[in-house]
Amino acid sequence: MMQSFLFALLLGYGAAVPIGPMNVEIARRNLRFGTRFGIGFGLGACTADLVYLVLIALGALAILQTPLMIQMVGIIGGLFLTWFGVNALRLKEAKPTDNTAIPPSILKNYLQGLGLTLLNPITIIFWGSVSSHIVLTNDQQPHALAIAGLGVAVATLSWVLSINTLLHRTKHRLSDKITHKLNVFGGIILLMFAIMSFYESLLG
Repeated sequence: MMQSFLFALLLGYGAAVPIGPMNVEIARRNLRFGTRFGIGFGLGACTADLVYLVLIALGALAILQTPLMIQMVGIIGGLFLTWFGVNALRLKEAKPTDNTAIPPSILKNYLQGLGLTLLNPITIIFWGSVSSHIVLTNDQQPHALAIAGLGVAVATLSWVLSINTLLHRTKHRLSDKITHKLNVFGGIILLMFAIMSFYESLLG
């Protein structure tokens, strides 16, 4: 049981830690709007990982691993990334009397994090690559899915809370101008991920 939990813990960190559009967007929202919005977006990503874990156990993830589905998901995910990137570039530098920097609700941040992670082809490929082991473990051990879900939840939540806590404790040292530049830089990176998603979906 402990071995299964540790394996799930590693899977969770494997899904959450690598630098990608999700971590870029979590950091961007934390710096631009506040820690709770970064956490809200990150919680959406955590939920998506758990959804894919359940889909693996049900055998439904195989449907999403077909070339056509991955292509469609890549295109839709690319559109999401483009939208986030463009919105990041359009935000003006925050000022004390500036009301244009008011972020969407935490619920919207959560739903956007959930949607973007579900539509991230890299996420599908990652969970698809470990699906056989998860299915085998689920068939051999009682309560294996619950143990795996707990391990993935602990890993992804701890990562989201850690990165947001780090930003919360250090961002006060950044001026509004630097924060704005980091926001623009994040938007550019998101657009680069969008281009990669379109390229891999249409020409890969």
